[in-house]
Amino acid sequence: MNLKLIPVFVLMLGLLACGKDSDKTKSGALAVESVNHTSSSSVKEIYQFTYNGCDTGKKEFSAEDKTEVRKALCDGLQNDKLNNGCAYSLRYNHFQSQCSDMVWSPY
Repeated sequence: MNLKLIPVFVLMLGLLACGKDSDKTKSGALAVESVNHTSSSSVKEIYQFTYNGCDTGKKEFSAEDKTEVRKALCDGLQNDKLNNGCAYSLRYNHFQSQCSDMVWSPY
């Protein structure tokens, strides 16, 4: 299987999975942004997920090294309150791809 297709496949699974997204609209619109920025002094991760009109809001995590940022990102993806209770399955899929050595424990 072409490795470039794996993220697309994971995203498709997220769309098909029954998540506990809280939005009650019937729209199936999806918008995803996930960016990794590295500069000489800090590392930054940004994500924003929207599913059925329910938006997590733009989340930014920055620190001096990748390990700290990754820990903050993985923690943030699991935080339902931080993410407005939105895009559960999309956050889970992103967690699986970025935090594979950690256990998903949403709170």
